[in-house]
Amino acid sequence: MRHSLLCLSASLLLLASCAAPTPQSSFPAASSPSAPAQDAPLTAETLDGCAVSDLETFLALDGPGALLLGQVPEAGLTLYGLNPGLGGGVILRQEEDLFPFDQRFLPDESPRLPDLWWADFDGDGSSELAVNYLTLNTTDQHIFELHLYRPEEDGWTDTALRAEDWVSTLEDTVGYQFDPISGGVSLTAEESSLLYYLEDLPDPDPAQPLTFQGQTYFREEDGRITAVFGIGLRLSGEEEPFYFARLLADVTYDGASFSLSRFTLEPSYGV
Repeated sequence: MRHSLLCLSASLLLLASCAAPTPQSSFPAASSPSAPAQDAPLTAETLDGCAVSDLETFLALDGPGALLLGQVPEAGLTLYGLNPGLGGGVILRQEEDLFPFDQRFLPDESPRLPDLWWADFDGDGSSELAVNYLTLNTTDQHIFELHLYRPEEDGWTDTALRAEDWVSTLEDTVGYQFDPISGGVSLTAEESSLLYYLEDLPDPDPAQPLTFQGQTYFREEDGRITAVFGIGLRLSGEEEPFYFARLLADVTYDGASFSLSRFTLEPSYGV
């Protein structure tokens, strides 16, 4: 989804005060950082008073607060994550101006800070901010979301790439065959192919053997982004998928939306 947000100057009311009551949240309780006076607007100055740079300190706050997620000094950009006491979501700060985005920036388990990449991703001669957020991190699932923030005259736009939005494309891209005699699983994607033998593992679910949603992350090098989708087998009688391969794709951004191309298969580590 792509949307524009108007710039909120330091004199405008953005969110509730840092001293506002805290809604029920999953964050454990601890002391709050210094907060401005009751009913004070959240501006660049008051945000500084609510922000902490340490992840553990942020998770332990019992009052409204913000976490410094990353900075791009050469562009005057700072990214903050807000806890539920400030309404959640993220704030992109450009000098003294604040731009709110309603999105998830940390998983409930084993959180880590996002990756920030500043480059000209759409080739228009101006740089954009790409942020690689970890949103789910469990024993079996590791999911990142890619958000690309683009400066406009009236603010910043946010374009997101989530694996769940690309399931039909990935299913159409990957060819699948299973040989029950040898236990061989064959995958194809454009010019690449992969063969894996299940050996002692159960046969795949014949109705829906593959899943692409449990392991997703992104890489960046020299302004080029690669999406990596884990490929899992749904095995008969097993609750969790068995991840045995990855599908890599080049991510292209045209200033308004994402597209995927140059699909390549590779085995998972240790396979």
